Amino acid sequence: MVWEATDAFGEACALKEIRCRSEADLKGVRAEGRMLEVVRREVSAAGLPLSRVPAFRAMELERGAQQAGKVRLAMSLVPGTALEGFLETRRQELRGETDKMEGQELCAEACLYAGRLLLQLAPILDAFSTQVYHRDITPRNIQIQEGVEGPEFGLVDFGLAVEAPRWRAGEPGAGDLGGDGRYWPVSAWFVFCFGTRALEKDAKLRAEYRTCLDAHSLGLTALRCLVDLLPGRPVSHMVDAPLQRLCAAWKQYWADARKLWQPIFDAFRGAGDFNELRKQFTQAKVHHIVRDDLCAIRKALREVGQACTGLSAETGLAGMPALCDALLIMVQPGGADDGRPTALHAELAMPACRPVRQAADATAKVRQPSQSTASPSSSSSLAMSGDSTFGC
Repeated sequence: MVWEATDAFGEACALKEIRCRSEADLKGVRAEGRMLEVVRREVSAAGLPLSRVPAFRAMELERGAQQAGKVRLAMSLVPGTALEGFLETRRQELRGETDKMEGQELCAEACLYAGRLLLQLAPILDAFSTQVYHRDITPRNIQIQEGVEGPEFGLVDFGLAVEAPRWRAGEPGAGDLGGDGRYWPVSAWFVFCFGTRALEKDAKLRAEYRTCLDAHSLGLTALRCLVDLLPGRPVSHMVDAPLQRLCAAWKQYWADARKLWQPIFDAFRGAGDFNELRKQFTQAKVHHIVRDDLCAIRKALREVGQACTGLSAETGLAGMPALCDALLIMVQPGGADDGRPTALHAELAMPACRPVRQAADATAKVRQPSQSTASPSSSSSLAMSGDSTFGC
């Protein structure tokens, strides 16, 4: 449970309460506190806004009779509401605004929100990726608030974070597969089925799993943000078909990812057998299903980028090619998907996750929408929970 609280000086903070049933659980919570300090240091050294990540304040342990105890972790409060709730609320609002806003305004808004998400958080990830991997970047763990110049984003919940140097090296005890499977890359599904040792047989999948988890999940989050905010009606005969194919490709991926993820989550909650699931998923070659879905998304992104190239700012789509380029850098299929080298190939010799920096550079070309574009607000409240996350 995460609560909004007030400290002794009257400042707002986040209070995370975790039940620890073993000393290993307690060790993990203490590690989260250390991770927050490292992240804060790296973000500060990069000269980036510290308000985008939480700062560790204090930790308190309440010992129990039959369990290790209950830990309360105090952090600075990253402003805003959960992006998950914002997108749900905004989709409901859009149903009633389709007659009030032009399609080009809605497209400009969708492009702006997804672009600013990458532009703001990709440098944050790049700053701390040499030392820490978050491993659970989803709309639930991203905060959004409306600023004077547009939406502002922040990243929270480092409960599944690991030490990046040890994770990249595959050291024992560096961390196991975890996070929200709906945002896993192909390599994570491969590991669920075959284990980390099998990665030694495929350099591309190993590089993706050991260096690009955060880049991939942030890219998928931005893609979801884009698709969820796109208008559900025709915009321009030149781009309608490509946009529809992109939305269809995303819906297919999301349907498959949810279908595959649910039994894993149920098993983690005690309602299933991991070994039996692995057997079934291995026979079904689920990593191929995910790869094919991601290849379809990438193909659609290229088509949208090409269709929007050269369009004027008045169309609301002038920034779409840059956004598509950024998403293609981050959302990878675990290897080549069209006979051409992917950004992942260039990462094989790199120790840290560099696609995030490349994506930020590409997204910087996304243009601001016109002043007539509405700036929506969200009435959803802060809601943070772990009911879509697992670590095994």
